[in-house]
Parts: sequence; structure tokens; C-alpha cells
Amino acid sequence: MTYQEQNKQKINLAFVLCSLNFGGAEKLVLDLIKNLDKQKFNIHLLTIKGSGDLLSQFQETRAKIILFDKKSKIGLKTIWQLFRYFKKEKIEIVHTHLFAGDTWGRIAACLARVPVIISTEHNVNLDEGYFKKLIKRILSHFTKKIIAVSAAVKDYQIKTEKIPAQKIEVIYNGINLQKFPYFTDYVFHQATPTLGIIGRLEVQKGHLLLLQALSLVCQKHPAVKLMIVGQGSEQNNIQTIITKLGMEKSVIWQKPQADIIPYLAKLDLLVAPSLWEGLGIVVLEALACGVPVIASKVDGIKEIIVDGKNGFLFEKGNQQELAAKIINLINHPENLEQIRKSGSETIKQKFDIVDISQKYQKIYLDLYENIINQ
Repeated sequence: MTYQEQNKQKINLAFVLCSLNFGGAEKLVLDLIKNLDKQKFNIHLLTIKGSGDLLSQFQETRAKIILFDKKSKIGLKTIWQLFRYFKKEKIEIVHTHLFAGDTWGRIAACLARVPVIISTEHNVNLDEGYFKKLIKRILSHFTKKIIAVSAAVKDYQIKTEKIPAQKIEVIYNGINLQKFPYFTDYVFHQATPTLGIIGRLEVQKGHLLLLQALSLVCQKHPAVKLMIVGQGSEQNNIQTIITKLGMEKSVIWQKPQADIIPYLAKLDLLVAPSLWEGLGIVVLEALACGVPVIASKVDGIKEIIVDGKNGFLFEKGNQQELAAKIINLINHPENLEQIRKSGSETIKQKFDIVDISQKYQKIYLDLYENIINQ
């Protein structure tokens, strides 16, 4: 008996996030809510640590939004609040994201005996210690399916986090191709190029490496500018390095915003020098628009970019190679048009959020049907 054959009420589906700040996980949930079949699902969104800059966009989806605000480290009150909500609303599927959402969301869902618990793993989490890995391993036993956003994330979960391979399925993150149209009027400003790095100001994202590389680039091309878009715990360290290198006039600071198209439109080149990366949403967004990308050869990024075909890769942590690639591109931009087109075509073929949402929806329905048919 399939879901369609039952002619029952809508399935109560709850997403659990840490907060509603800018980030790849938050963008994925927002896009899923927009694209899932509202005839099949009543959609709920719960957060562990309050609101965020994306709240207004989530409100536009008309999903039922509940913002909890975990104060204590253990979060017993938050577990109780989630538990009561799941019971009261008769939640049938819980889909959790990121460590806070995964941990408190799955514990509460288990206690509330939610039939289907799903988690999406968004990163390779090199910064997580043994205790967090142990928690995730334990909670995986109560999780019907774990979605990895790249093959690299799946491999990491199996080898490092010891998650059973049969529980994990790879579904790439996707983007709204209508929101990120191809820039037909793109021009590479060879004399005064603007590079950009867009993302959280955290160690993972490699800002300090890029600044060191940029200092080498400026020796050959002093008119190069770098736009930094983001906020995070590394802002003071980044500013200190900029001052130490004497590059204040070469750097443009911008605050993050929901619509990054205006920022992408100002760039000649996006740089993604991450030290590790589950996939890299901003890389997808830039490629879709036809903004050339130079990225570190790590994890999920290697599943997006083929060096010299649809973008450029350099060895992780190698500031000399990064600088050399930037300089070579400035000196020889002849092949950029073909690379731009190839990058955009890659996104259309593999990372369309409409297709990605259908894959998630199929998992929801298949797991739900398995439960009710037992």
C-alpha cells in the first residue's frame, strides 16, 4: 500500500535546526520547505538556539515555526520542549541538521517515539572531538536514514564516525537555479580584478591562507581587491592579519545578507580556500552564475570542480600555488568563457534544488510507508 493509495491526512514533518542564521544547512531546509509537496506534508520548523537573519524568509513559506532558546549546556529543558511539541503535534517525521539540531532533536524524537527520524550530515567535521563523534554514533542507531551531502562526507562518516554504511545515502545539496541566473554580461577586469570570499569567518574557511596568497598576488598586481563577505569568530584575527600585511586598502568588508547575487555580480573570481568542506554551497551559487571559482582540492569540492574544465583547484593549504593560479588567471583570462559555461552546466545537471527536493521527498514517503506497513 503506497502513500497515495491511503488517501489519509497530510504527514506531519518537522525540521530541526540550530538557528536560522546564514549557512548551507539553513539554506537547504529553506529550499526543501519551498519545494516539498504541500498536499502531502504539514511542515513544522523548530530551532534549538533561537532565531537568525533568515527568519523572514522562513516565515514567507508559511511553515509553522517554533523558536526554542537553549540556555544550559545539557539542554534538558529544550529536550522537554521538543518532546512535548512532537507529541502535541503528532509529528511523524523529524529531520535534523547540524550538531545541535541532530543531538537535541533526535533525543527528543526518540523519547516521543516519532516513527521516522532522519539526519543530514553537512560536513566532514574535522573540528569535532571524540565525545561529539560518540554522541552521533549512538544516535545513529535510532535514525532511519542519514543523508550525506557528498560522497566525501559519507566516507568520513563511515571511516571516522563509524556510522554503518547501509544507513547513509548521498544526496548533494542543491540551489535554486531561478535565483542564481547565468551572468551573460560578465566581464573579467584584468587591470583591476576583484576576488571574493563568501562564508562564515571561521578557521575552516581559510581566510588567513587567502590573505597570505593575496599578499603575493599584490606584488605582481597591486590593483587587486578582495571582498570578504561574512561574520564569525575569526573576524578579529582576520583583521589583525590584514593590518600586519599592510593590505587595508586591498580588502573590502561586507556583511552577509540573504541575497548574495549583488556580491557575486561584483566579482571577477570567487576563491574558496577551505581547509575542509562537506560540499560548498557558495561554490555552487557562483558556478551557476558563471563566476569563475578557484577552490582548495578538498572533500566535496572535488566532486563539483574538475580543475581547468569548470573551475580551478589548488592543493589545500598551499598559498604559493593559490597565488600562482590567481596570477596566471589574471595574466591569461582567454579560456574563462568556456570554463564559465562548463561550470554553469555542471550545476544545472547535478545540483538543481527541484531535483534534490524530489529525492528527499521520496525518502520521506518511502520510510513513512515502510513504518505504516509493518
